[in-house]
Amino acid sequence: DDLMPRYASLVYNGYWWSPERKMLQTLIDTSQAPVNGTVRVKLYKGNVIVAGRKSDD
Repeated sequence: DDLMPRYASLVYNGYWWSPERKMLQTLIDTSQAPVNGTVRVKLYKGNVIVAGRKSDD
């Protein structure tokens, strides 16, 4: 539950090239490798609404 807030905080505070941010990026990339599919979204007045999602798996 702490992964994305920590990642966002590093980026926001200018630590893009830090070893910690790179380590978190590697963790995220590895965990998302088997994820596939398509998501359709609608953008309306500052909102993001999921309009559809599809995956072969």
